[in-house]
Amino acid sequence: MKIVRCSKANLIPAVFCTITVVCLAVSIVLWFRPLYYGDMRLLEISGRSGYSQEICRRNYDALIDYNTIGGSHDLEFADMNMSGQGRIHFEEVRQIFLPVQAIGITGTAVLAVIYFSSNKKRWMHRGALLSAAIALMAIIAITADGSGKWAFEAMHRVLFDNDYWIFSPRTDPVIKILPYEFFIHCGVMIIALTIAISAGLELLYRRSIRNGKT
Repeated sequence: MKIVRCSKANLIPAVFCTITVVCLAVSIVLWFRPLYYGDMRLLEISGRSGYSQEICRRNYDALIDYNTIGGSHDLEFADMNMSGQGRIHFEEVRQIFLPVQAIGITGTAVLAVIYFSSNKKRWMHRGALLSAAIALMAIIAITADGSGKWAFEAMHRVLFDNDYWIFSPRTDPVIKILPYEFFIHCGVMIIALTIAISAGLELLYRRSIRNGKT
């Protein structure tokens, strides 16, 4: 019975740690606007969309501000129209991103308190393993068809119960400046950050073992 209690005591914070790691990785990618700015050149978004780089940047920034904690409460594209279904989709996206950021920020603070206030660190090891396993599954999903389109479409079908995410360039021209390759790059960066944070947790755990704290 003692072994079972210890296992549960480690498993609960480990799962919480995993959720926090994933949410933090997603949040960092959302906040990291240079990823899109770099893709503007790499993917030639301006030339492909027919909009200038200034317009692409301005409207992308408006979208990110809308989806960021403390950002704009209303979404308006300065240079583009938006359909009713498009607005609903972005509202649904916001309802996902705001809690994810809240979990990432709050969870990091809570885990920091646990780390510095307790000598028990085994949850870090389990959390790192669980996070790495999720990253591995994401890698498999993205590379399943060689292009990432399957993973892109599957993610939307899981997260949304409608097809409003299938934009028409005629009614929602913002889709012209958001090629799916950019979202694949976002996914790759989320995976890389998840692995990096997991590795950091494992290193901290191993250091605690050397210091006699497990």
